Amino acid sequence: MRTVLGRYVADTPSGVSAAAEYDGWVYVSPDDGRGTVWRTVDGMAYEEFWRTGEPRVTSIGGWADALFVGTGPRGRIWMHNFSTGNRFEVAVTGDYEVTAILPLADRVLAGTGPSGAVLGFDGDRWTKEYEAFFDISAMAEYQSKVFVFFRDSPSILCGTGRGHWAFMQDAGKPFSVASVMPAKTVLEQLASGRQEETGISAAATCSGKLFFSGATLPTLYAYDGTAVTVARTFAAGPVASMSAGTGQLFVSVGDTVYVHEELLQASSGA
Repeated sequence: MRTVLGRYVADTPSGVSAAAEYDGWVYVSPDDGRGTVWRTVDGMAYEEFWRTGEPRVTSIGGWADALFVGTGPRGRIWMHNFSTGNRFEVAVTGDYEVTAILPLADRVLAGTGPSGAVLGFDGDRWTKEYEAFFDISAMAEYQSKVFVFFRDSPSILCGTGRGHWAFMQDAGKPFSVASVMPAKTVLEQLASGRQEETGISAAATCSGKLFFSGATLPTLYAYDGTAVTVARTFAAGPVASMSAGTGQLFVSVGDTVYVHEELLQASSGA
């Protein structure tokens, strides 16, 4: 299975449950039920970094000289302090999984599933900033805002600061990614009896845009701060993972990994 691992691409027999870049390293956890975290600096040689003792690592993120690891099925957050080398549990979310970790300038955010809580940590304590009651799949920062995506909802939650959360609007109405599906996809769905887009599977920022992918359809969307458009549709899907690194966007679809330049050429030539 070809998988996006931060700025690298690798063939993994079991797939990957979480990956992130921090301080020159790419951290990755194989989806093999062992809850281990490995790391690499060159995408070739990997070293075991952490045996969490949890069945599954579901998210990874680095912030303030520490690596945060979200797990399932007990919904816990663990931290490795690089200064001291200490590792310890820092939060019990009460949810099934910690599905996303997003480092910001002033705090680190964690998203959970299936209840969709957004938690914030400022270096002192964790607080619940919002509860969406949808299964969070991804979070991304774009134009000084935080965007939260869901596996089971086509809506997008937007945060402009602590305590300031609202669902994205379009002409005064709640935005739905289903409203920007390409016409060809809609016709194909009607012919096959498939349902419209029901959620988002992955997200990343790259080249001044926020990209996110459909959880149901093989479609990549792009947001430029004004409008959401279709960047690319794939022959198969949906998108399994996505990552931005060194100015390139990597999108994993089945056994194929697409690079940002290929996506731009495909969309401009369509």
